[in-house]
Amino acid sequence: MPRRLAHMAALALGLAALACRAGGEGGAPPSGVNPSPVEGAADRGAARTGAGDTGPATPVPDEAGGSGGPGAARTGTGPATPGAPAAAGAFDAAQIVERSAAGLTELSDASKRAWMDARRAVGAGDARGCLSALDRFDAAEPILRSTDPASPFAVQRAICEMQAGRCDAGKARARAALAQLGPPWGPDMISRAVDSYVSLYCVAPKAPRDRLLRATGELSRGAYMETVAPEVCQRALAELRAVVDVVQPTGPADTAVTSARDLAAVAGPKCLGRAGDCRAAHAAHRAWMRDDVRQAFDQVP
Repeated sequence: MPRRLAHMAALALGLAALACRAGGEGGAPPSGVNPSPVEGAADRGAARTGAGDTGPATPVPDEAGGSGGPGAARTGTGPATPGAPAAAGAFDAAQIVERSAAGLTELSDASKRAWMDARRAVGAGDARGCLSALDRFDAAEPILRSTDPASPFAVQRAICEMQAGRCDAGKARARAALAQLGPPWGPDMISRAVDSYVSLYCVAPKAPRDRLLRATGELSRGAYMETVAPEVCQRALAELRAVVDVVQPTGPADTAVTSARDLAAVAGPKCLGRAGDCRAAHAAHRAWMRDDVRQAFDQVP
């Protein structure tokens, strides 16, 4: 068993070394390591309600059912918030369904431009620009306004709020929007999706769990998606070190927390190796290696 553990540790170290020698080539995460609750940009897992590239694009985790995301036209009825009366001035749910089902090809040119501006702003990390574009969209499309949880555009506003540093507000909006979808979107699936958004988009989160999610998201991005500066990897590892002993999993299925250390031990060195800092990659590998693995590693000639 010690020899096997040592070989596993050597394999992880070898992955980082290969990334260094390859000059930052990517690669899939090792089997059994979840790199991040979600991989990809704002339009991965999107569900379109119109033709072309004009529809809402909302990232959803693969296990959440792919195209069943908030971009899909609503088929349910009832108020925007389950179990509560519709807010004053809110549009009837049937109107929202009808307007969504009509297809986004019916949007005005101004509405389409506003929506595309919002999407481009998310990709550029421009939270202020995204929110400004969504405000223009809402003014032009009041039935589909992104401030309404029942709108297929609500999650986009939640993401922009996260990028603007309003992580708690973004999480609450995303949770309310996803709750509109109905089966199979139950509480656990919604929580996983919200965790995904936090890991990808939250800027300077305050809550320890959100800090952990964002740190693991940054490590996964640098290890498996794109080459980042070594400082990005180091900051993420330092942030994870600060909170990993504080955050408790919500249960056995909370792998975002339970696998955080293992992710750091693999994705941390690979993030640094891909960035070209091989010395730091080796140090990170040793620092995050489990004690039993380190002991076995030291015992093997």
